[in-house]
Amino acid sequence: MNHLCQLMLLLVTALTWLTPVEAQNEVIASMSLDTPIFNIAWSPDGELLAAGSSQDAMILSSTLEFVAELTGHSGESVSVAWSPDSTKLATIGGKDDRAIRIWQRDISTNSFSLTNVLNVQQSQYDQGGVQNLAWSPDGSQLASLAIEYYQGYPSGTVYIWRTNKWTQQSETVDGLADIVPSLAWSPDSQSLALIMRPFCQSDSCRAVEDYQAIYFINASSGELTRSIPYPILEDFQNIFQVGWTANNYLIVSGINTAVYEGTTGERQRILVDSIAGAFALSADGCCLVQAHLDGGVVDTFRNYAIATGQTITDIDLSEEHFGGRVSTFSWRNNNEIAFATFDGRIKLLYLN
Repeated sequence: MNHLCQLMLLLVTALTWLTPVEAQNEVIASMSLDTPIFNIAWSPDGELLAAGSSQDAMILSSTLEFVAELTGHSGESVSVAWSPDSTKLATIGGKDDRAIRIWQRDISTNSFSLTNVLNVQQSQYDQGGVQNLAWSPDGSQLASLAIEYYQGYPSGTVYIWRTNKWTQQSETVDGLADIVPSLAWSPDSQSLALIMRPFCQSDSCRAVEDYQAIYFINASSGELTRSIPYPILEDFQNIFQVGWTANNYLIVSGINTAVYEGTTGERQRILVDSIAGAFALSADGCCLVQAHLDGGVVDTFRNYAIATGQTITDIDLSEEHFGGRVSTFSWRNNNEIAFATFDGRIKLLYLN
């Protein structure tokens, strides 16, 4: 009888230990909105999820229940960015919307009030709007990337704002040519990384300087300080995204996904030796989840350990398993990640 009890105890212990593994790709919360979702972001405290749709910004609880709706943008795709202390949310409207809205969160009630509207001036080029935001890790600065189009080429300007009084601190003096809407702050909040080609105004210059690079901006002055060349693949706009981890790894996704040392720019390793899609970094900088393409369609996400390059797990998010094409995703903590689809669904998955 004692042997039977011991066997039962071992079985229960084994099942308990296996539960997280079995549940690693299980949906633990879900909801639907009647609009496409282009951008989602968890508040750093993990309490709220902000979702940018084709109309407004929605605020959801940790169980994906409706909390608030933030309105006012005129653009066609709203994007969201939280301050590091989770007390403020910045929203933008995308193309043709040049206003940055700053919302104050009352943590006791999870209500939001509009406190500031920052207007980015119209340039001499064709119409465009603010298409990317990034808070500095120390919360003292907000970087915004305004993109216009000059003879069909995306040109942009980075504006950096001081968040204590919402005054403009600096901006890049020259336009940024063939820019990609992605910004990343250094861990010390002193520099920004972004992706572009060297600036030139003539067509002959554009033809000769046929490469992209990761450029670094001094946040105080707005000056370009250094760059990491990234050869272009045929005529393909081959860098999609840049990210900077808390432990000073620079992640660049394009014709491959590479890891660089943030200070020296020395390449450490290649995580993915093929074209992949967007990625999201865990808050502690240990892990990266990235979309993988199959015939141009995202159907698998892979979770990597950045320091070693090892694959932690594969996540099947094909339409057959997930119910829609994934448009955006965001870590809540090291074990949970939210995914949103173009048809307005949001699901929270547990990862092991």
